[in-house]
Amino acid sequence: MSTNWDQLEERVKEVASRENCFLYDLQVSGAGNNRVVRIFIDKDEEGGVTIDDCSRVSRSLDLLLDVEDLVPGGSYTLEVSSPGLERHLRHHWHFQRAVGEEVSLQLNSGLGTLCPELVDKEGKRKKLTARVISSNEDRVVVTMDRKGEALEIPIPYDQIQKARVVFDYGKHFNKKKPKG
Repeated sequence: MSTNWDQLEERVKEVASRENCFLYDLQVSGAGNNRVVRIFIDKDEEGGVTIDDCSRVSRSLDLLLDVEDLVPGGSYTLEVSSPGLERHLRHHWHFQRAVGEEVSLQLNSGLGTLCPELVDKEGKRKKLTARVISSNEDRVVVTMDRKGEALEIPIPYDQIQKARVVFDYGKHFNKKKPKG
């Protein structure tokens, strides 16, 4: 990681903390004048991040990032938001916060390489939805239903391409997931 990236991350953490939030994730994408700095903040409190929280963090960061030149290379767009209900899971502590939650995982290799019990056609499957039951710095352990039985699968983080929480709209709102 570059020094600028480390400094950017530290400054964002400081600003978010002043607003009683914490940095959930930081992404920089694009090139040239089409770069986008995406900052995802969250709160431990019930109700999560508000639009006002995002606005305050954005205003504080806007000036700070320019003055300290923490995003060198010209103009960029700054976006500050919550990670959302179906938040992406990229760091081990994201998975720790998701214990008990249902997640969608896209793996680098088929499930059969991680779980010998899945040597049939499911063994080639690279996508799955399962519940997180534990997590540490090296791997996440998920459980999925297989033929009426719970199957625990330890998955090293380096085997995960993408992961996100699957929000159960029916459970939380007693209605179906909105279209779109």
